[in-house]
Amino acid sequence: MHGDANARTSLDVRDLEVEADSPAEVFAQVASLFEGDAGEIAAALSEREEHGSTDLDADVAIPHADVEGLDRGVLVDVRLHRAVRWGQRLVRRCFCVVTPPGSNEEHANLLAEAARRALGPGTP
Repeated sequence: MHGDANARTSLDVRDLEVEADSPAEVFAQVASLFEGDAGEIAAALSEREEHGSTDLDADVAIPHADVEGLDRGVLVDVRLHRAVRWGQRLVRRCFCVVTPPGSNEEHANLLAEAARRALGPGTP
């Protein structure tokens, strides 16, 4: 992508407002946006968290996972109604990135878009 705004517009980004008490509840609601096996998507995101929390400073988490059967990657921009304990921090916003295995460039582009959204308007 290398900063190409046209490439960014082709990304599949979805917005979701969530009321949840745990990352698992967040993942279940994120997974419900997808066709097919929602349980597999929620499990993949949970499994990634088990390897190390994706919570960051600034009340944000960026969980990400590869899931078989997806046609393309998706970024779900999740705004939480109240803070959720995520690893060692409380999180108010979460960016879930789900991609098909082997789509490394798309995965990186979606993570970059998550970072831009986390940093706010005007971020290149």
